Amino acid sequence: MRFLPPNWKQVANEGACSALFSRAGLTNTRVESRNVGYFLDCAERWWDVIRNAGFRRVVSLLPEDDRERFKREHLKEIEELKTKDGIWLDVGVLYTVGPKPT
Repeated sequence: MRFLPPNWKQVANEGACSALFSRAGLTNTRVESRNVGYFLDCAERWWDVIRNAGFRRVVSLLPEDDRERFKREHLKEIEELKTKDGIWLDVGVLYTVGPKPT
């Protein structure tokens, strides 16, 4: 089975962000990469991320019994990543700015 890349993949790197702004007529753009990650308090919050992101479709293709087993095993692995602060969710963001054309 072949999946199309999620829409966000269209701007998943600095070159793609610059190209998008260029197509919109912006010049002298700047792309800055920042991490805005945060800690999740438990593995169930991780599953909320899975359910509410582009991964829901892939997981939903599993037969129900397999989906429940996958969830159980996956959350066990995620829970093992927990530190005293929680489970780190790495969120990389590309901020792209450029002057508005006059």
